[in-house]
Amino acid sequence: MMASMLESFGVVLDGDVEQLYWTGAYSLGFYLTLTALVNLLGIDAWILSKSKDKAIREASHSKSKEGVQRRVYMCSTAQSLLSSIVSTVTAIHLAYTHRNWHTYTPEKLLFNPDPHTFFYCSLMAGYFASDLIVEIVYYRCFEEFGMIIHHVIFLFCCVHNLKNKVFTFQFIWLSLCETSTPFVNVRWILHVLGRKDSALYLYNGGLLTLTFLFFRVFVYTFGLYHLYTIYPVLLHSDKPFASKFVVPTFLVVGYMLNLLWSTKILRGLISLIRKRTAKKAQ
Repeated sequence: MMASMLESFGVVLDGDVEQLYWTGAYSLGFYLTLTALVNLLGIDAWILSKSKDKAIREASHSKSKEGVQRRVYMCSTAQSLLSSIVSTVTAIHLAYTHRNWHTYTPEKLLFNPDPHTFFYCSLMAGYFASDLIVEIVYYRCFEEFGMIIHHVIFLFCCVHNLKNKVFTFQFIWLSLCETSTPFVNVRWILHVLGRKDSALYLYNGGLLTLTFLFFRVFVYTFGLYHLYTIYPVLLHSDKPFASKFVVPTFLVVGYMLNLLWSTKILRGLISLIRKRTAKKAQ
């Protein structure tokens, strides 16, 4: 069915790629269902009703702009938290499986049709598509347009990689970047629950900063440099224009977003430490 639909647009898939696309579609359906259940069962409002902040508690079930915004963001956070945990586990599995990557040829690093890598890529594509749908439908509830840009970029990269079987090794270090995402989600949950003064909030902030800087800045920097060193092999391959120029450009844009967010995270942690220090000194 999917193959015939795509063929009508002039896109022809082999059986393996079609199966990966179906996996991505199932992943999309799963995350959309999860988001719907969190909302329909009132789990989002129930969590918000436990906040120490009276205003957040009172708006947890209301139709006010703030109430709707927090519930939508809670639904998005739920699927983001689950996806990031799955991505972290799968990334560790891939990193262990390909721990001898330094012995691989550039061709294998770029074009190895590793089944696990592309299966995990299809799962991630489903999440990006699901969260992007939520962000577009409820775009007024999301204050930062950067997340939409991020999801568009990496959804395109995932789908492109599934069809063209490219950037195999690069997908591994990109997946490792998701290690910091659970701490981002937990920070927001603790914030709306009024737990900003708790030790857990401080420890979570420290882990968020460490994982973000290590994976999304240090590892990402190394990954881009490594891609640069083998880029001539990609240019001389038979891969399409998007593989050679569009995806690498998107990776650089994603890197710039990470640098921007890292400065905000650092400033936030420093501000939190200063406030707690000043409070103890009183």
